[in-house]
Amino acid sequence: MVVIPVWIVIDLLTNSVSLLNAYRITEKKLRSWPYAFAGILAILINWIWNLMKYT
Repeated sequence: MVVIPVWIVIDLLTNSVSLLNAYRITEKKLRSWPYAFAGILAILINWIWNLMKYT
């Protein structure tokens, strides 16, 4: 949460698109099956844990 605003300012000052390129690479990796499955599994575990915690 601290790095992204600084990165945006640096990109604006240097007139580059490094943040956009990094976002595209990260998005492409997260769309692959193992990463997507791990993310969905983590969300489901968190959801189940919260349901059990408050019941």
